Order: sequence, then C-alpha cells, then structure tokens
Amino acid sequence: TNSYIGLSFIRKSANIPDVVKNVNVTIEVLPTIEHALSLDGINDFGKVTGLPVLKDYTVVALRKWLYGDSVTSTETGSIVSKYKVGNNGAFILEQTFNRNPSRSSTFSFGTINSLMSNDKLNEESFTYQTKYSYNGETIVSGSGVDGDSMWLGTIRDGDARFSKLALWSLMLFPYSLSEFLLERQLRKYKAGTLYPDMIEFRPIVKSNIPYSSISYSVNPGVYVTEGSTVTITITLSNASDKLIGVSSNAISDISISVDNGVYEVTGKVTKSPQKINIV
Repeated sequence: TNSYIGLSFIRKSANIPDVVKNVNVTIEVLPTIEHALSLDGINDFGKVTGLPVLKDYTVVALRKWLYGDSVTSTETGSIVSKYKVGNNGAFILEQTFNRNPSRSSTFSFGTINSLMSNDKLNEESFTYQTKYSYNGETIVSGSGVDGDSMWLGTIRDGDARFSKLALWSLMLFPYSLSEFLLERQLRKYKAGTLYPDMIEFRPIVKSNIPYSSISYSVNPGVYVTEGSTVTITITLSNASDKLIGVSSNAISDISISVDNGVYEVTGKVTKSPQKINIV
C-alpha cells in the first residue's frame, strides 16, 4: 500500500569461502558503531528509486551525527533527502555544519528552515520531521514538487556534500503523524521510543464509592522522567466519607494528606499505566 517504508541496519559477519588455496587475504574493517550503518562524510551515500511521490510525509531516524577532520566539506549532506533538484522534493532531513553540533537546517517542499536548534544532534537520538514540523517545532513548507528518488547521506546525484553519521533506523510515512501517533508506530515496529528513560502518565483509577472530583499535577498522556513525583487531588462526594487507603501497581512511596475534605495523594511514578485503587 506504500503506507510505510522501513529500513533497519544490523552489522553482520561475513564468511569467505575457502576456494583458492595459499592466498593471503587482508580484510580492512572501517570503524563502526555497533548495529548502526556508519557513513564516513567523504563519499559514502545510498540511493533508492521507485518511491511514492509525496504530497505529505513523516520521516523519522535514529541517528548520531559524527564530526571530525575527515569530512570533505564544512556543510554536510543530509540524513535523507528527496531533493532531486533544487527547490523541489518533499524534504531534506537535517543538513548540519561540521563542528557546530547544535543547529541544523531542514527543508520541506522547497523551503529551507535555517539553523533549527537541536542539542541532540551529536547524540544517539530520534529526530523526526513532518510537512509542517521538525521535532515538534513549526516549520514552513513550500510548493515544491516531489520525485520518486531518495538519497541517504547526501543531497542528490553529483553533490559533493556528504554526511558523517551513524544511522540505526529510518522510517517514512506518506502522511503527517502527531508525536503521539509516531510514538505508537515506533513501538509497533519495535524501533525504540521518542521518550527514553521516561514514562507516560496514564492513571486508571478505581474507587469502591463515587467521588466528587479528581485532578492531577501532571496531565494524563504526558511523559515524565521515571521516578517523578505526582500529586493526585481527590474530593469526596459526602462530608461523612473518608479516604482510608490508596494503592497502586506503578506509584511508589505513596503518602496521603487531607485539608477540609480534600485529599492529596503523592507518590513516585515507576511505570505505565498507573492502576490506582482508592478505598
């Protein structure tokens, strides 16, 4: 259906058949990062043809930019590019400047969005782009026309700009995905998460009697750092009722305080979802 294009890279060993006797074979292995496709910034690139011509898109990559003296140009190539000619194509994902590992330019349908801030360019982390956003930040999209080719580690055929980076995975969708839906796709394909070392706050509350209201210090659906403290405020329906106990499979160090019939339950989030029982 052309709804999903996926690339994953696993480094594997190779066996050389023992066909010719008494021959010395020397194998040179370039420095690599485990399980990643490593590009040298000198002349490494890839190309794929026959892709859908896009009018909308989401592209996401787990990558790490590598900077060094071996690169041939101050300006790098891209992670991936669909710019067969200037000002046309669906996107160029992250074109950076060597030795400036905190900003990148990105392109959407012919329009450049210059020097977008990103302090995780030189970390192993996910980066993503849709027609109108780059890692959740609004970008401008133009009226360029897409083609059916895509380049990895450079901009287009004959371009002298190459990228020195490590790439673990790459996914392309022909429509814009919200961050929430993109996270679901990453989990579906076991590609990783946009929120490493974080937990979705998703409380599921059960009570043996009705309560008047409940609110949270963190909005449900938001990702928080594992072990973060959250407060749940509960108002009971009747003045004669008392909250005598709270338990949870995913909130530790629970404490309860009360003021004029309003209860505050505080604890540390350990996993998601948080099943909370109120007595």
